[in-house]
Amino acid sequence: LEIAGLWLLALVNDGTAVALNYALALSFGAGSFGAEREWHVIYDAGASGVCATVVSFAAAPTEGKAVGRNSTHIAVAGVGYDRTAGGLEVDSRLRDMLALDFEVKHKRVITGDARRMAKLWKEAARVKTILSANTEASTTVESIAFDINYRSKITRVALKTACADKKPKFAQTI
Repeated sequence: LEIAGLWLLALVNDGTAVALNYALALSFGAGSFGAEREWHVIYDAGASGVCATVVSFAAAPTEGKAVGRNSTHIAVAGVGYDRTAGGLEVDSRLRDMLALDFEVKHKRVITGDARRMAKLWKEAARVKTILSANTEASTTVESIAFDINYRSKITRVALKTACADKKPKFAQTI
């Protein structure tokens, strides 16, 4: 198979590629092949899903010119994936929190308007980034609806509570 003028030899998933890169930088085990096997979990919580790859690393004897030196043997024991958990789900929960807060404060419903919800979606992504490093974040959306400037504070604890039912999904892939 040729892609962009290059011959494709193999396809590997992200977890395997990370394991390969990790193995290039380190040496594993001093004994014979399989004597000291190290196990690692490579966990990737992306926007659209969560993936966990379980890999093992072990020293393997080399043949030919490099006799006496060990290379690293990588074995992928398993891969788990869940498309129902990820960063977009957290954004969605945060957007819904902001919409509910707006409705409580201003006694107006905005959930039916796609444009207003898109503004909240953008703000939710920004607030999520802030909450990853801080315990609370201020949010402001100018003229979100009915000439109202929406302002609020969201805490990390409130976001964790809103996403509590998804917590097992993030660990399930392991």
